Amino acid sequence: MNAKTSRSESKTKRTGRERLIEAATELLTHTPPSSISGRNLSKLASVHPTFLGQAFGNLPKLLEHVYELAQFNYLGVDTHRGSHSESAPCILPSLGEHEQYWRMHTHLLLDEGYVDLTKDHPVSLLASNIHNKRRRLDPSKAAALACAWWAIQLGSVVFRKPLSRGFGITQKDRLTINSHMEDMRSRLLDLPASALAAAKIPRYTDPLSSFEPKSGRGGAENALIEAAMGLFCERADTGISGRELAVAADVNYGLIHHYFGTKEAVFDQAYLLLHQQYIDDILSFPIQERGSRMMLHGPFLRGWATRELAGMSMPTIDLTGMRILLDRLVTSRGIEADDSLALVQARADGYCSVALQLGWVLCHEVTSRALNLDKDVVFSYLISIQKHITTSPR
Repeated sequence: MNAKTSRSESKTKRTGRERLIEAATELLTHTPPSSISGRNLSKLASVHPTFLGQAFGNLPKLLEHVYELAQFNYLGVDTHRGSHSESAPCILPSLGEHEQYWRMHTHLLLDEGYVDLTKDHPVSLLASNIHNKRRRLDPSKAAALACAWWAIQLGSVVFRKPLSRGFGITQKDRLTINSHMEDMRSRLLDLPASALAAAKIPRYTDPLSSFEPKSGRGGAENALIEAAMGLFCERADTGISGRELAVAADVNYGLIHHYFGTKEAVFDQAYLLLHQQYIDDILSFPIQERGSRMMLHGPFLRGWATRELAGMSMPTIDLTGMRILLDRLVTSRGIEADDSLALVQARADGYCSVALQLGWVLCHEVTSRALNLDKDVVFSYLISIQKHITTSPR
């Protein structure tokens, strides 16, 4: 019996419903929901397209089902680790150990509207665990600690490659870095209430600079780039068709090919312009305000996350901000060039600090709703937590 026959018989043994769940799990792990069609999913599962409706009602309900299965598997593994410890509240499993779940979660986070991610959100369970362990801690502070842990986890796994590159983390240092980061995340949950003072959130009156068309080009090119910038806020660009982009820009579809060649080239250009705006803006503010300022750059950071998830080939982007933060940590802590352990700790703390900021930009709306808290209240505590990470070396 050849391998092809064996696979065919194995697929035949499973019910159509099981095959749909398997196919949807595979697709949602690797692609955003806006890129998944019922017809292609049915073809992958070897069922008739109408069977999807019969079994689940519609595609969003199937995606919700497979996500709930992944979340159950994530929360069902070692959920109460440390729950009987006297020194630390129970924490959740590391997202890094559950790639299928965090990839699904992030795809749904970036493509809003397919699944209600606030339902049984892990951050709600973690906040409850922290509060149960630390009864005297204000519930909003317990929620902030849970959000910090979750945002660091999310930022770390989504932006792992650029964070490693920006902080100069080599493969040789990876195990040590991971150990330091795990220790730091655990210690964060034990932060004393006195270290969780609500920080003042900077209020900016100066808006981001507006996009200006390049000289010598028509208004249609500019309209396409502006439309692509806006669409980064709503969906993963890999799931947006050229015709949808043209409609958003209110231009003829053929002008995409006339000016850029492909739809992907439009989003590449928008991505690079948003990145340059991000760098120019962030570096113009004091380092202690950059986390707050980062919140204004949601379109760029969401587009960046989408591309990291997809493993897309991207133009090299400047990671100056990470290098500046690392240099600041090394200088402020008086670390000598030959103190390899202290250097690794500084890299780990810088990594976690920026991962918290990046993760919060991606998840702040969903986690705030899941906790039924004003996102500004949570963020005011996160500013203090981020400061603690960068100013309190071990």
